[in-house]
Amino acid sequence: MGAAVAFGALLESTGGEPLIVAVHLAYPIADLLRVTLIVGVFGSTGWRPGRAWLTLGSGLLVSAVANTLYLLQAAHETYVEGTWLDALWLPGVLLMGLAAREPLSARVRRVDDGARSRSPPPRRS
Repeated sequence: MGAAVAFGALLESTGGEPLIVAVHLAYPIADLLRVTLIVGVFGSTGWRPGRAWLTLGSGLLVSAVANTLYLLQAAHETYVEGTWLDALWLPGVLLMGLAAREPLSARVRRVDDGARSRSPPPRRS
């Protein structure tokens, strides 16, 4: 619903091609979905997500801010390459990469409880 409202407003204000506006609008919508997923994970862990999820969430949030600022500047045709906005994407990606290197906390690790038991090898006589 938000995409439909924003799409119409962006199309009227920029006068651009509908396909270009749709592509520009896809980034913040995907960011919103990713941040919603992270908030859901935080909630499912009792708001104690651990360092890996916090780092991932921070990276996604920085990326979402950068994408939204880019969309606004592109809509008003004020985006210029090589500004501080371009530097925002790097910390977002680095934080997401660091999240992948974080070990899972002991609370999150799954211990093999033998649910997938294997039958012993057959005995040879």
